[in-house]
Amino acid sequence: MAQMWSDPATSSLLEQTAEVYGSRRKALIDALARRSIRARGKTGLNVWIEVPEEAAVVAALLALKWSVAAGEQFRIATPPAIRVTISTLDDHEAEAFAHDLESVTTLRARMPVA
Repeated sequence: MAQMWSDPATSSLLEQTAEVYGSRRKALIDALARRSIRARGKTGLNVWIEVPEEAAVVAALLALKWSVAAGEQFRIATPPAIRVTISTLDDHEAEAFAHDLESVTTLRARMPVA
């Protein structure tokens, strides 16, 4: 294991991987920003997106074949949000997801409260 971590090829591979994930993360954040949806994610595999109501948004996105995590289990004193993993998300999927999230949150905002 120590030999693997000290191998220059491993370091190069990790840098390439970080660039790929960074590009995917940026593609999603940019696609959301074009729709005035705020999202955060400086590093790592996840993007954090504030939403009006976690459970409803998660369920609506699941109905559209998107699997996201409700932020409740990852937050303490922040507003409701969803966590989106970008590890396999390509540019086209980032645009499609942003479109669907915009549709879901816009529809929810228009629904009357019972």
